[in-house]
Amino acid sequence: MADEVTWAKARARDPQARKVFPSSWKKFAEFIQNASKPVEERFYNVRIDTNGAVASVWFDFDFLVDGKVNNRGSESWQMVRAEDGWKISSMLYSMSD
Repeated sequence: MADEVTWAKARARDPQARKVFPSSWKKFAEFIQNASKPVEERFYNVRIDTNGAVASVWFDFDFLVDGKVNNRGSESWQMVRAEDGWKISSMLYSMSD
């Protein structure tokens, strides 16, 4: 989800730009795999709440392309503990320039 400023900039470039854009882990993996420049995500201010069966992970991030911050925001993962370890069941993130 884009913040208001980022969304306004996107709409100035493309009036059809969406504020909320659903995706999948497969599309993200394809984006990373096909990136023409190195990409990296840095996490900080990580907070985890759990009861041992489910967990909520919240953190801030910077997304870098070719060593430069491309965007930043906050991300939230909802997790479940399966027989073979922790699994992400859903993910949400905000994004700003």
